[in-house]
Amino acid sequence: MLVTISLSFYLFTIPGMIMYLIEIYSLKSRNINKIKLKFILAQLSVIVLQLNNATNFLFYCFAGHRFRQAAVQTYYGYSALSKTFFHHYILRNKEYGYARAYGHPVSHSAQTALTNRSSTSPYYPRSPYKTSPL
Repeated sequence: MLVTISLSFYLFTIPGMIMYLIEIYSLKSRNINKIKLKFILAQLSVIVLQLNNATNFLFYCFAGHRFRQAAVQTYYGYSALSKTFFHHYILRNKEYGYARAYGHPVSHSAQTALTNRSSTSPYYPRSPYKTSPL
């Protein structure tokens, strides 16, 4: 696994490093065709550098057995949670209680947090009117 990722890193970064060295040590030319070619090669080397990041996931999937297992477990765990959420809260149309300070539904833990706040909380202003310090 480590050899695969390291080899892909070197293969994808070598063209970018060569292009970088060419740009640093090359003489400045006024030939428009050479400038265009240099620009195109520079852009291609950036694309190849970005391919390193894009292909790491694929290499992990192909070469890493533990990574595949963890990815499958994560997917099925998330899938089960989303089905549970959909069933309990969407299909059953579960209602929450209303908080006194607000006019929208909140859960029980949020209701408890609202009742435990002090009177100096930013949610309970001291005065209904704003006063300016000037």
